[in-house]
Amino acid sequence: MRAYGYQHDGLDTIDADAQLGFGADERRYGSAVAMLHGLGISRVALLSNNPTKAQRLRNAGIEVLDCIPVTGEITAENEHYLRTKADRAGHMLDVDALIQAAQ
Repeated sequence: MRAYGYQHDGLDTIDADAQLGFGADERRYGSAVAMLHGLGISRVALLSNNPTKAQRLRNAGIEVLDCIPVTGEITAENEHYLRTKADRAGHMLDVDALIQAAQ
C-alpha cells in the first residue's frame, strides 16, 4: 500500500518499489512451476507482456512456446504505469499504438 502512496505522490511503479527497498520484480515462480510439473505440463503459451516472466519460466525448465501480449484500454489513470512497464521494465507493450488504435 505504501508503494501506491509513492505512486500517488509522483513516483513510477519501479521507483516506488525501490523507495521501499524492493527490486523491480521480486516474484518467485517456484509454486507455478511445481503446479505445471504436477499436471504434467512442460510447455506453455504464456499470456504476458513481461519477457522476464517468460525467461524465469524457461530457467525453471518450462518451454515457453509463445508470449501472447495482453492488451487493454489505455486511460489517463493507467497510461503512466503502462509506459513505465514498457520503457523501464521492457514489457512488450506499445502504448502509443494502443492509444492510436482506440481513436
